[in-house]
Amino acid sequence: MKRGKDDGVLLVSPPFTSFYRGVPIRQGVPYSPTLSLPTVAAGLIRRGFGTSILDGNLHDDPLAAVTDAVRRREPDWVGISVVTPLWNEVLAIVEAVRQTSARTRIVLGGPHVSAMPRESLQESGADAIVIGEGDETLADLVAAAEPAAVPGAAVRLPGGDIVFGPERPCVTDLDSLPLPAWELYDLRRYHTTELLSRKSPAGWIETSRGCPFGCVYCSKHTFGRNFRAKSPGRVVDEMAAMLAHGFKEIHIADDCFSFKPDRVRGICEEILRRNMSFPWAPVTGIRVDNLDVELLRLMRRAGCYRVYFGIESGSDEILKRVKKGISLDKVRRAVLASREAGLETFGFFMIALPGETEETMRQTRRFARELDLDMAKISITIPLPGTALYQEIEREGRLLTKHWSEYNLYRPARTVYRHDTLDWDVIEKHYRLFYRSFYLRPGYALRRLRYALRNRTLLTDLRALFHTDW
Repeated sequence: MKRGKDDGVLLVSPPFTSFYRGVPIRQGVPYSPTLSLPTVAAGLIRRGFGTSILDGNLHDDPLAAVTDAVRRREPDWVGISVVTPLWNEVLAIVEAVRQTSARTRIVLGGPHVSAMPRESLQESGADAIVIGEGDETLADLVAAAEPAAVPGAAVRLPGGDIVFGPERPCVTDLDSLPLPAWELYDLRRYHTTELLSRKSPAGWIETSRGCPFGCVYCSKHTFGRNFRAKSPGRVVDEMAAMLAHGFKEIHIADDCFSFKPDRVRGICEEILRRNMSFPWAPVTGIRVDNLDVELLRLMRRAGCYRVYFGIESGSDEILKRVKKGISLDKVRRAVLASREAGLETFGFFMIALPGETEETMRQTRRFARELDLDMAKISITIPLPGTALYQEIEREGRLLTKHWSEYNLYRPARTVYRHDTLDWDVIEKHYRLFYRSFYLRPGYALRRLRYALRNRTLLTDLRALFHTDW
């Protein structure tokens, strides 16, 4: 393979337009450059491979953009990041590359293909798949004289046989990884909605990997269950580099950012020690069972302005059923502590969880109102490949399709699987009721108006109101 060439590897992020088509609050759609591609790009660049990124979200015709890029650059490899509901977009990109360049090899990576490597190779016609973390695997694959021997990869041989390399262990020393190659993005082309950020553009940072908890709806095929973390100094170095590249706000992408409170404390103290001032938030959610007011106040002093909690249900019984490992009382304490610390609160909820009933769905609505969160979002439970929930539903014969584009958290799932206890008409009714009962309360509207006037977000809030499917 060619080394040091400007166009040796082209990394592609599929457009996520179809994924967010069913979002009720359309102003809440995130629009930030993806973190996974600059992360693996940094490993390629460190090894001397010229690398570029094409974000399909920036193009009116993403397939034409891919075709043009492949024709002009003639890359040795095209790498595509894959999440389950964007599988059709991935297949279209693979076909566009195949039609444009017979010599370019295609590799897929991401949570979907890590959970289903053999099936993904068979269905897509790609040449290889990276299983799990791609920091070292992708660079080894591009460099290999014999790709079939690369640890952590699955490769399609010329005759069509699929060969798996040895299993690659997860990266243990995250500080040893190069900083993500954010320079491959033109940040001037991104704008993060004011509903989800205070400054734009906002960028993602990963401060840890791995989640030791066993929620049935979550896959561990990419990062595993072993918690590994970057040191506070490395985290803040990475934040400083992001700000230097042009990001104005930082969003933490960890599954378990607050798993070790002392590490969070160290990150905050390092930010303050360097006299850095920028807004940030743990946008993918933090757990409610290891927080206290003092830590939350320190986070606020260091620039955190909002905390996101994965609450999921207003029923202790359902939380136990899905192995969430929290209780409603712990949620109450965490939200109260956050409010005392002066932080905004955002709650993530789920509907159609296993064992759900009409009463538990009503309990979830009541609990969201009781907590009086600043914002709340609910998603439809989908059995994503690689999860215990998927395995259970498939084993019980309740899975209806493997058309992956239908595995969307924001659209009715009646074509995906049969729920164990409820009819989908009932589920969809309660899905809509959640947003109405939470956001159309007079008291909430008055508080949100005061917030909008204080933070100069009135126009944003009005756009969100009139672009919401109630």
